[in-house]
Amino acid sequence: IIGVHSGSNGVESIAANLHYAKDFLLEHINGWHYPTVLKGTGMKTIKVQSLHINPTADSAYVDGDVTITGGTCYGNNTINAFDTCTYELDVNGTGTLHLSGSESISINPKVIQPEEPSTPPSSGGSGGGGSMGWLSLLALAVFGRFRNHKA
Repeated sequence: IIGVHSGSNGVESIAANLHYAKDFLLEHINGWHYPTVLKGTGMKTIKVQSLHINPTADSAYVDGDVTITGGTCYGNNTINAFDTCTYELDVNGTGTLHLSGSESISINPKVIQPEEPSTPPSSGGSGGGGSMGWLSLLALAVFGRFRNHKA
């Protein structure tokens, strides 16, 4: 695992070997690294990465108008930590690719448009107050001009 760091002046960049972080990452993630949404139809490929502590096996299944047709993950019984592999899918609509019981990829999810808020009915009258029209401002200017100034 390599991390890149840029200095505060933006000119200096260094790479650091983060081998000591490997166990920390695997212990705290212990799952798949994967995209959460896939859009489109036809033959699609999804790339995933194993961040499991121990070697894992393919246990993926699909719901909806999606079929797993192959890939390097499909049927693989030994996927080691940090290995990447693919699922090849035939997508005909919406569905879900389940990598495990708690990790899934939504395929062509339906987007629900939020309702526009309705305008509350008017209580009659003109406006809600709080502002003055041009005529009121003109009257204030005239009264201010003729006001008796004490010196």
